[in-house]
Parts: sequence; C-alpha cells; structure tokens
Amino acid sequence: MKVDTKSIKNTENSVFSIDNEVTQIYQEFLETLLNEKKSASTYKSYRFTIQDFLQWIATRKKKPVSKCDMTHYHIEQYMHYLQVEKGHKPSTVHVKLTLIQKFVRFFFQQQKEIPAYAIQVQLTQVEPAQPSEPCVLTLNEITLLLKQVKRLNDVTLLTCLAYTGMRIHECIQLTHQNVDMDRRVIRIWSCKTKTHRTIQMNTLLHKQFQTYLQQVETKKDTDYFFLNHLHKPYNATTINRLLKRVTKQLGWNKHVTCHTFRHSFATNLILKDVNLPTVASLLGHKDYRVITKRYIHLNEQIERNAVEQLIC
Repeated sequence: MKVDTKSIKNTENSVFSIDNEVTQIYQEFLETLLNEKKSASTYKSYRFTIQDFLQWIATRKKKPVSKCDMTHYHIEQYMHYLQVEKGHKPSTVHVKLTLIQKFVRFFFQQQKEIPAYAIQVQLTQVEPAQPSEPCVLTLNEITLLLKQVKRLNDVTLLTCLAYTGMRIHECIQLTHQNVDMDRRVIRIWSCKTKTHRTIQMNTLLHKQFQTYLQQVETKKDTDYFFLNHLHKPYNATTINRLLKRVTKQLGWNKHVTCHTFRHSFATNLILKDVNLPTVASLLGHKDYRVITKRYIHLNEQIERNAVEQLIC
C-alpha cells in the first residue's frame, strides 16, 4: 500500500517537507501497522498523531524534518504544546506519547547506528494521568435510549453493544458466521488483543436479533451481520453521531458514545455482584485487575452491597 506523505503545510500556507529518509521510514512504519492487522481506528490514530507531530516540528523549524529531529527534546516540547496550548487531557497526551515513541523506536531500528539522543526518547514522560470516572448509563436509561432510536438496524446494533460489552470495532465487523442463533452465542475476534472470545446472548438480545434477521434484507455481496438502512456496513463515527442526536432529544447532559455501552455493561454487572473475573472475561480482558483499576469509583457501592448481604 502506498502511503500518502505529501508536503506538510502550516497555517500560513508555507510548505515544509519531510526529507527522503524520514519519508521512507514513515511509509515503512505505516505498512508495518497494516501487516500487523491493526484495526482501522488504531491505524488512523497512529497516522494522524505522527503526521501532526512531524507537522509541528516542520512549522517550528521552517525546513524539512530530518532524523536529527527525532529527539526527546522535541517530543517533550510537543507534549507540552498538546497539554498547554491544545488543552488535551493527560490521558490523551499519554496515548499520543506512546504512539510517537513506537514510531521513533521503529525509526532508529532501521538505522545502522543508534544515536545517544534516541535512547532518551523512551524516557520522555508527561504529567501522570488521573483516572477519570467514565460515563455510564443505568439499565433504565439504556431502555429509554433504545426506545428513542427509530430504525430497527440502529436499535439492534445498539442493543448488541449494550448487552455484550463489545468494543465498537468488534461489533461492526461481526459476520453471520460469528453469530450462532441456535446456540445463542457470538464469537468475536479482537484486533486489539489478538484473541478470540465467545459471548452468550441474553434472551432480550436473542429476540432482537431474530426480529432483525426476519425484517432486514440481507445484502448478498457482503457477509457483515450489521448493515445500516442503506445496506452498507456501519462505522463508529455514524453511530456516535446518532447517539449525540438521541441524547439531545432525551435532554440528557451526558456525553454518550459507543464505548459508553461497554462501560455501562461492566458497571451494571459489577453492581449486580457479578464477580470481577467473569466481567473481565466477558469484556475480553485477560487480567481482571484491569477491571479493578478502571472501575475503582464503584468500590464504595460494592462494599455497601457486600455488607448488606449479611442482613437476613
């Protein structure tokens, strides 16, 4: 695949280029991501982050970006720019730092000699990210939201997100072979964790799938399970726009996204005293301690539920 590495433009429309060496290795890096079968969203994140970083350097230097610019100094300055001037959250900056560090590490692995300053790149740090409480919907709110959605296609996809805890890319990439209506299970391949897992369908989801399959015409030239009203596969952006519109109609002051259903799925299971290893397994996490850290804000409620169990 040929990667787009056109000249970078700054806000004054002056053109700054990347030198041939950086261009070549940048192309090789993106091609490596494709060969690793990264998800479309992951690939896009890498490409956007690295291009923005290189553009930021080019704008400051006003000359082509070279390997000498791959330093911890420039990365630290770029992180500062993201936090102070762009106002990004520490968690967002941490993600971007990780992506850039991987690119720079790949860059110098292609070199015969690794300069001393390149080693310092991996030591670059930013302000520690503070855990934030995710947006969560109660079971009643999920029911209200689903009733507000008009199209059967959309309702079915959102119902799947709500009652399986899937990541959005896992959901929209489901095929008919992944959905076993007889055994009431969904088999998932995760691009993120490179693992397979099986999720049980509850009665509500199974009934919704039956209605969907009976009423929605299956397109013969695609095996995608979920197709929108135009008989085309979904994308996350479309779903997030739908959720923004629906939450506005409901008058909610909540930032509901596709991932909100995953947080809600986990939270509602935990509040119903489902053990953490089971919740982690359903979400596709190998280590249940990930759940403990992510949902630390639930500890007080969990402890309250626990002591209430002693009351006869």
